[in-house]
Amino acid sequence: MVAMESFTISSGPLVAELMPDLGGRIVSLRLADDPARPLDILVPLVGAPVLPPRWPKAGGYPLAPYSNRIADARLSFRGHVHDLPPHPDAVPHTVHGHSHRKPWTVAERGPDRATLVYEHDGAGEWPWRFMVEQRIALAGARLSVAFTFANRDARPAPAGFGWHPYFPIKGSPRIAFKAGTLWAQRDDNVATGTSERRVPADAPVVLDERGTTLYYGEWAGSCAFETGTGVSVRLSADPVLSHLVLHRPAGIDYICVEPVSHVADGFNLAARGVAGTGTRSLDPGDSLSGTVTMDVGRTA
Repeated sequence: MVAMESFTISSGPLVAELMPDLGGRIVSLRLADDPARPLDILVPLVGAPVLPPRWPKAGGYPLAPYSNRIADARLSFRGHVHDLPPHPDAVPHTVHGHSHRKPWTVAERGPDRATLVYEHDGAGEWPWRFMVEQRIALAGARLSVAFTFANRDARPAPAGFGWHPYFPIKGSPRIAFKAGTLWAQRDDNVATGTSERRVPADAPVVLDERGTTLYYGEWAGSCAFETGTGVSVRLSADPVLSHLVLHRPAGIDYICVEPVSHVADGFNLAARGVAGTGTRSLDPGDSLSGTVTMDVGRTA
């Protein structure tokens, strides 16, 4: 067993536990306004954590320097193809970047907030140097996670980020939001570069026990749902996080509602001329920033 230190922050009804060494992860978030009936907002980490290259399906973690899959672990960028190590759970693809599998440094810590930083030296899993920072804060019944991703390399570099929370559920949650694009995908969850154009409708997307993964683009930046466990959630994000991933494994009682900057395999799609992928290129010294906020409450 590997011991990893954690610490808590709190404000009003919310208490969060952070574990920097486990990829800068929020390992639990609890609504504790009623001491006799506390509620888990995120799936809590229980017991010894799963160690890299795999990760626990709990809490909420950062996605950087990219979100979701890169097909065949081959990244096309500015006319060059870069071979990346495939992930054992997604072979032959990579998945979710690597920063959530690395220790982060606590740069600042207070009663209701913390700043965590990860710096990559350009070796191993990603051929560019970068820094990513999370500023995690609680204020009343709101959690905010503010990201800054900076290119520390001497070359232009691809850049993407997002947040990957796990929500415990009962039943089949209905996610209400607006988006302009639903990306088509293969059976292995790689986006194909084609999309269905949809007029935003009032009917929410239902995530039932059969399981699904959905990639939305042109997301309006907010969504709302009830977990069925007594919790209501409103999740919002800055415009840089213009894509939304909805994921529920078949027969498992959690969902992931992920604000991200780009679609799965977006860098390769952009290299093929596909528009609207959300991918970015940062010049040396440039940075990209955006914030996710989550307001929570109890349902009747």
